[in-house]
Amino acid sequence: MKKRTYEVALDKAWELLRAIGKTGEAKIDFLGEGYTVDFDRKTVMKRGQSAPVKEYYRVLILHYLAREKAVSVAEKIDWIGFQDLESGKFYYSAFAQRSLARLNRKFSQNPRALWEKAEKLNPVELTLGDFGFRVQAFPKIWVAVIYWQGDEEVSQQFDLLFNREIAQIYSTEDVVVLGQTVVGYLSRSGA
Repeated sequence: MKKRTYEVALDKAWELLRAIGKTGEAKIDFLGEGYTVDFDRKTVMKRGQSAPVKEYYRVLILHYLAREKAVSVAEKIDWIGFQDLESGKFYYSAFAQRSLARLNRKFSQNPRALWEKAEKLNPVELTLGDFGFRVQAFPKIWVAVIYWQGDEEVSQQFDLLFNREIAQIYSTEDVVVLGQTVVGYLSRSGA
């Protein structure tokens, strides 16, 4: 039987973590929630819960843990767009459909409602676009949500930006999933 994409990605992530000597447990925060990774048992659990987390959360957490030690975060955030990532132009339509279109559908009538949705993530207001803020997805990964109001010539739109270090931690495909996950969180949470 052929393995599903996430199963293959999880198997490879566990192998990589074993190869770099990860054993025991690690605690990690992701989108304001605490998770415990048990490298020996190959489990990722949300703290205080007994069921494993969603496969794509596990992949993002494991890939982060496998590469985050090699990255030091700059004092000043250097923002990049999705298309600035390696093969970002190739994957942009998937990213736009899964993340940006969802933001536009859900929040185009009231973009500032996003601030309330992000409240649990301690958003930091940005002076980008007509309205923007950043949230911390992982300890070394920031995501900026930017809204451009538009006018009679250009339609309103949202964009997601990432701190440049994301390219050292994640593949472009992972960034598609991360964008989708952040937007999903904002669409469901809060007020």
